[in-house]
Amino acid sequence: MIHRAFAAPRRHFNGCALAAAAAVSGLLACSPAVAAEDIAAWPSKPVKLIVHSTAGGASDVQARLLADGLRQKWGQPVIIDNRAGANGLIATQALKAAPADGYTLMQTATGPVAMNVLMHGKAYDPAQAFAAIAPVASTYMIVVAGVNQPYDDLAGLAAYSKATPGKVSYASAGVGAVPHIGTEFVNLKLDGGLTHVPYRGESQFIPDLLSGTVSSAMMIAGSALPLIKSGKLKPLAVTASRRSPALPDVKTLDEQGVGATLPLWWGFIAPTGTPPAILDKVNRDLREVLADPALRKRYADMVLEVPPESTPAQFQASMVDEAAKWADMVRKTRITLTAE
Repeated sequence: MIHRAFAAPRRHFNGCALAAAAAVSGLLACSPAVAAEDIAAWPSKPVKLIVHSTAGGASDVQARLLADGLRQKWGQPVIIDNRAGANGLIATQALKAAPADGYTLMQTATGPVAMNVLMHGKAYDPAQAFAAIAPVASTYMIVVAGVNQPYDDLAGLAAYSKATPGKVSYASAGVGAVPHIGTEFVNLKLDGGLTHVPYRGESQFIPDLLSGTVSSAMMIAGSALPLIKSGKLKPLAVTASRRSPALPDVKTLDEQGVGATLPLWWGFIAPTGTPPAILDKVNRDLREVLADPALRKRYADMVLEVPPESTPAQFQASMVDEAAKWADMVRKTRITLTAE
C-alpha cells in the first residue's frame, strides 16, 4: 500500500468535512425505515450501475469486475450504464435524477469531484447531493517525460523550463481533468513556467509525448508504467504518499518540494435518501467482492489497489475532504474551464 486516499477519517480531516459527514448521516437517518425482511430480499430486480467513462476504458473495465462480483452475490444482473462526458458531471446528474430505492448506484471518482470544484459547486454539493457507500479502488499518477528530454526530476524540469522560456510544455487529457489541475499545481509550486497543451483524452497525447512534440505529462500509473518499462518514457515523480514499488528510485511529489499527494480513487455512491440499510448491505457485499484473490490479481495487473475498509459515513467524510483539497488547488492555480 503506497497511499491512503480513503483510510478512515483521522484528526487531519478538517472540521467542515466531519460536520458535513454528520449532516449527511442525519439526512440518511431521516429516510424511510426498511424492514429486515425487505433488506434480505434486496435486490429483487436488476441494479443499474452508472459509470462516468466510455465502455472499454480502464474505469469501465474495473467497474465491470465489481459488477460481476455483485451479480454473483445478489443473483441479479448489475447493468452498466456508461454516461461519459464533462469529466463525470453527466453521470452525476443522471444519478441525482434517479429514485432513491437502491436500484441505481454510481461509481464516482476523483474526476467528477474536481470538475464540480471547477464549476464552483454548481453541479452538486458534495456534502448533500449523494449517499456514500464505499471506496472501491485507488491508484496514483506519474509525471513523465520523453526519454530524450534533458532532465530527470521535477527540479530539472523546472530549471530547464526557466532557462528556455516557452519551450517546455505539458500535455493533459483536457481542461479541468485531474492531471491538468495536478500538473498546474506542481508548475505553481516549482515556479516552472510550463505551457499547458490540452488534448481530448490521455491516449490522444501519447504519440506527441513520445515524439517530443510535448515535453511532459502527468499520467495514470496503469498507462504510464508499460511505456516506462519499455524505455519509451522516463518517470520524474509519483503522486502517491510513498514511492511506488514499481519505481522505487523515483521520488514522490512531497520529496521534491511540491507539498502534495494526488492519489486517484473510485467509489460507489447512491442518490440521497437511499435507505441506510441498503447502503450498509452494498458496503458489506463490496468488501467481500474486493477480498476475492482473483479480483485482486486483476487489480494488480491494472495497477490498482484495494482501499482500506470504510463505512459509508467515513467515505462521505473522505469525499468532502477530497473536494476541499481540490478546491484549494483550483483556487491557488486559478484554473477555469475557459482557461485554454
